[in-house]
Amino acid sequence: MAGKRVAIIGAGSSGLTSIKCCLEEGLQPVCYEMSDDIGGLWYYREETPAGGDRLNASVYKSCSINTSKEMMSFSDFPIPGEDDSEVTSEVFDGVMVCSGHHRFPHKPAFEGMSRFKGRVLHSSEYKKQSTFEDKKVLVIGMGNSAADIATDASYVAKQVDISTRRGSWIFSRFFPGGLPADFLANTRFMMGIPNKILEWMVELMVNFKYSGENYGLQAFHRGLEAHPTIHDYITIRIMSGYIRVRPSITHFTSDGAVFDDGHFEKFDTVVMATGYEYKFPFLDDKIIYNGSDSINTYKFTFLPHLQRPESLAFIGLVQAIGAVMPIAELQARWFARVISGKAQLPPTARMYDYIETRWQEVNETYVKTKRHDNLETFWVPVMDDIASEIGVKPNMVSLLKEEPLFAVRCFFGPCVPAQYRLHGPHSKPVQAKRMIENTFSNITRSTQYRKVEAVMKKREVTWSQRLVSIKVLLYTLTFVFLAFLLAHMHLI
Repeated sequence: MAGKRVAIIGAGSSGLTSIKCCLEEGLQPVCYEMSDDIGGLWYYREETPAGGDRLNASVYKSCSINTSKEMMSFSDFPIPGEDDSEVTSEVFDGVMVCSGHHRFPHKPAFEGMSRFKGRVLHSSEYKKQSTFEDKKVLVIGMGNSAADIATDASYVAKQVDISTRRGSWIFSRFFPGGLPADFLANTRFMMGIPNKILEWMVELMVNFKYSGENYGLQAFHRGLEAHPTIHDYITIRIMSGYIRVRPSITHFTSDGAVFDDGHFEKFDTVVMATGYEYKFPFLDDKIIYNGSDSINTYKFTFLPHLQRPESLAFIGLVQAIGAVMPIAELQARWFARVISGKAQLPPTARMYDYIETRWQEVNETYVKTKRHDNLETFWVPVMDDIASEIGVKPNMVSLLKEEPLFAVRCFFGPCVPAQYRLHGPHSKPVQAKRMIENTFSNITRSTQYRKVEAVMKKREVTWSQRLVSIKVLLYTLTFVFLAFLLAHMHLI
């Protein structure tokens, strides 16, 4: 008997893993892609062809991911023009929306912008540094794209200013010792720390590196109340005088902009790094929103108000502090199990209870912006949440009984996607365990071209060194304990 037919909209990273997960469950996927190749946002093109108000956005030439390759890989696959498509009509048992939320640029309407005679572009249109050669450039926004573009421009432009409304917490990609920051941040241990304490800890780490007040970056919000900007170079370029941080813009003139503090500056080029709007033109708004202003999904995937909620899934429609690929893969695995009848969605009332709880968390945790419109979340919790629906969430208690040291590695070490192949349907325990155990060695394998064994001989660890290590551990535990007490005393 032939499996059910599933329409997959978009052949980017979410769409590709959706195809694979459907095939694993014996389904018949049919994928639709509007561009001339697969890859979606990650398919680099020199030009960005427009289609109405839609842009087939792609990464820019100098783009560097702000997560480690180990944390953005799929669980069983480690990382080593105008729309002239034909319109057809087909019937499917299910639809997976994998078109992402980086397609429709959000361009705020500033007073006087129509009078500005220079060039105005959205960050999705940026490709190369040469765009800004000898120009006076204004970048609007302080997210990851804004930081990337401002830094790029600062090497070739005559002048670069960056405008921010509420400042930003700039996180480094690296943890002390040179390890990727997400190796520490996205662990089960860290996600078990109360949010207020975690927030205080990350703020302490940022302030240890630089003072936001000195750089003009001082944020009006707490460290985890908005999506973080992860960058290692913009603060250096600011400190060196190549980038100047400005407040909000009040209005534009024919040749420049006036800021909140009354300062006027001339510009040739303005880059709007102002994010994107969530639009799905191939779906009726009544299907998506159901009378609401927001997309209310059950665990970022299913719409409970549909007559058949299992028939439509959003894959990758989530703004997590971490890579989207592993989340999209879990969503695709979940949908494939549900549509094939091997898993069931909970009752509608329970799905609505989840959405209500999610909104409470969003309102208590994040600043009120469109970007944090119930899509913002933490990486490990959302993956565990989805994995529990199909029985692939790691059972830490069982692991601790069977392999204590490996369990400790899974709990305190980075939560690499391979953890979701240890148990349950389509598990690959041998391969998954090898990927988890090799996580740290994979990092150094790609950077160690100079062999140092002959230069640095392994030294025997003395008892005095062991005592120092124990002292450091005790100091760290005391530090966390005192932070916990302060949090409960409402001092942080």
